[in-house]
Amino acid sequence: MSFEDWDDMTQQRTDFLLTLIFYIQLVKVSFSHTTADCFFIIP
Repeated sequence: MSFEDWDDMTQQRTDFLLTLIFYIQLVKVSFSHTTADCFFIIP
């Protein structure tokens, strides 16, 4: 496995984590009455 392949895998994992965090934020906002407070809390 070359270094470039490893870099691609790491990038995909980073994208996945960012997407996951984004959806967690959406869930937090939708289940909270104080959306402004929730939106700026990063897990």
